[in-house]
Amino acid sequence: MGLKNFKVYGKIRKKALVLLTSTSIGVTALSGCNKQLVDLNKDFNVAVEPNGDNISVVGISSYNDYQGSQVQIYTESGLVILSSSHQLELLHVTSEESLNDYISSISNDDDIITYHDENMDTTIKYGSWNKRLFDFQLSFNKAMIIRDDNTVSIIDITAWKDFEDDKIQLKLSDGTTILTDCANVKIIDDTNALEGALDDYAASLVGSKDNVYYNGKQLTKTK
Repeated sequence: MGLKNFKVYGKIRKKALVLLTSTSIGVTALSGCNKQLVDLNKDFNVAVEPNGDNISVVGISSYNDYQGSQVQIYTESGLVILSSSHQLELLHVTSEESLNDYISSISNDDDIITYHDENMDTTIKYGSWNKRLFDFQLSFNKAMIIRDDNTVSIIDITAWKDFEDDKIQLKLSDGTTILTDCANVKIIDDTNALEGALDDYAASLVGSKDNVYYNGKQLTKTK
């Protein structure tokens, strides 16, 4: 009887030892993991967009992100831009030096780097949060398309609709309707933006206002 009890006790001890060892390994493995289990980073103050030999750097005051690749930024110059994370990157930087270090790491000597906002605020206070909890931005009046020949076209739009699979549909002022992927186009509201902010942003994407077209006409020839 005692021998049987000893065998049962022995099995229990072995299981306990195995469980303890497995738990120890799991804790050790987890302590060596650098994945953030909870995303607490909800403060981004700079948007960076590489485009060929050009890098656009834009200060942002707040942003929205969505389930797909769409991201919406509110620039310090008053533009509201609905774009794709395939096009631009949002950065949390704490100083001008850290921003410049990052830009240098993704650029080469031939790149044209344009800082869209001269007085860009690169200071983020501890615990700040500039992600908008609600999205009330439903009106956009411009679409922007970057071409393969390093030009950008700005087009007036009268209506738009987006879909869950990242498609976006635009109705132009001449009645034309376009259905495309949000990675191919940006839609913008410049109603409350500073004068020239849209032109400057477009030029920052392609290096010069000579490469910007508004409703089919070269921007520098319409001014």
